[in-house]
Amino acid sequence: MKCTTIYWFLISARAGDYHIRVIESRTKNTKRNVAASYLFTAVSMAFNFVSRFFVARVFGEGYLGLSSLFVSVLQVLGMAEMGFSGAIVYNLYKPLADGDVQMVSALLNYYKSVYRKIGLAMLFAGTVLLPFIPKIIHGEIPDNINIYVLYYLYLANSTVSYFLFAYKTSLLEASQRSDVVKTVYTTVTAIRYVLQILAILLFKNYYLFVVLMIVGTAAMNVFTAVASRRMFPMYSCRGDVSAEMKADIKTRVKGLVVGTVSRKTFSTFDSIVISSIVGLVSVAIYNNYFLIYSSVYTFMLNIKTSMQASVGNSVAVESQEKNYKDLLLFQFLFSVLAVVLASVMSVSYQPFMALWMGEGMLLKPSGAFLFCAWFVVCVPIEVQNLYSNAKGLWWESRYCNVAGAIFNIVANYFLCRLLGVYGVVLASVLSYFSFSFVWQAAILFKHYFRMSCMHYLLKQGFYFGQAAASSALSWWLCSFVRLSGAALPGNAGRLWRFAELGLRGCVAALVSVFVLFACNFRTQVWKNAGRFLRAVLRRG
Repeated sequence: MKCTTIYWFLISARAGDYHIRVIESRTKNTKRNVAASYLFTAVSMAFNFVSRFFVARVFGEGYLGLSSLFVSVLQVLGMAEMGFSGAIVYNLYKPLADGDVQMVSALLNYYKSVYRKIGLAMLFAGTVLLPFIPKIIHGEIPDNINIYVLYYLYLANSTVSYFLFAYKTSLLEASQRSDVVKTVYTTVTAIRYVLQILAILLFKNYYLFVVLMIVGTAAMNVFTAVASRRMFPMYSCRGDVSAEMKADIKTRVKGLVVGTVSRKTFSTFDSIVISSIVGLVSVAIYNNYFLIYSSVYTFMLNIKTSMQASVGNSVAVESQEKNYKDLLLFQFLFSVLAVVLASVMSVSYQPFMALWMGEGMLLKPSGAFLFCAWFVVCVPIEVQNLYSNAKGLWWESRYCNVAGAIFNIVANYFLCRLLGVYGVVLASVLSYFSFSFVWQAAILFKHYFRMSCMHYLLKQGFYFGQAAASSALSWWLCSFVRLSGAALPGNAGRLWRFAELGLRGCVAALVSVFVLFACNFRTQVWKNAGRFLRAVLRRG
């Protein structure tokens, strides 16, 4: 994409072009948001893989480990946000739907003030943590790098958004126009990564690499704010929120604090534990595998994120019965994608890692299978989150989140000492399944649908079984897939191995479709899904 994309997008978003109305098609909004999210994911994922390849080749695996460690540490500090962004979007749904300009403007003014306080708090907490950075690094630190300077650069990147119009992003997301945000993000991300890769190859300067990341983050916020102002000139930061509204926001944020802190422990502490027990190279290996997992998972998450505002509107205006039927439909559709993607991942993980980073950066096949299991378990959680977020059930989930966080931290520590990197991934699988999936489902069904969640859980167990069967069958069949040219040395052999990787992926995809059809073609949800997809394709 070119720089002119942003310019075109901003000038085409004239005042009054869009205003939230219930009559506008939720399906149209979701399709538009999903398309923009997928484009952003594809661009950022491709450039992320390329940039990590060059960082590893030019600077070494230790730099990748430091980068992953600092990102994880600062994500923990990001708990200063306390899940506030979720409360922003939730509280904007109704006034946007009602066209209440005064209330939206007052909320934006309040959010702007809170975001700046969050940014200052994060800067302070990050500075306090500075002397302890060397203590969470096991083994050698890469030469020719000042870890304190590097840490501060990463801290600046994590906090700049809080001072540069972050609240404007929430306005667009609540308006079912996250496609605007993703369009800006895609353009800026592509430009930023190109400049970063040039900085690696031409100047071999890692500090410049990180400075360009900060510039990119700032640019994303500025351009998003401009787009928001052009689309919604009637909304500006003015007025005050009532004491009652502030009290309501604070009550919801209390639940979000617990949930956000807990969710961050499920991923961010992984790198910290591995760094302190095993070392930076193992952090790099883990995060290479995690990048593949998260890249595929982001494709799933984009759908959920793009649907959130539409589901929030549906929960506000439709009956519980209608939303329950939608939940079961979305559960099936997400599970279909999970089965297909998990099957492809199970046969592609190791060959791709060998081609990308080399044989020396591989885990055992069991590690790849654990990442696949993690992926499959997390998919239905996002379906549940669609409705939990729409109902604002954050406070009701506080005990579940606290218990899950404690379990994950303890399991991370002991399983990492026992099994190394494999133990950390296993701890995540167990934590997500027990707390984020099972317990959270019980909370959703108790406080919104007012019924037992057992039927829902059993259906999901059936889908889990299909994912396991499809992955196992794909792995067995792909063990016979061998292209003779893959054994050739040099670039010729590499091209043959890429061809073999593509063939394995195609075989796995076909196997998963066969398993899904055999298990579901007689069910009502299969027929409902077909009607739903045909309707989506017909709509604009």
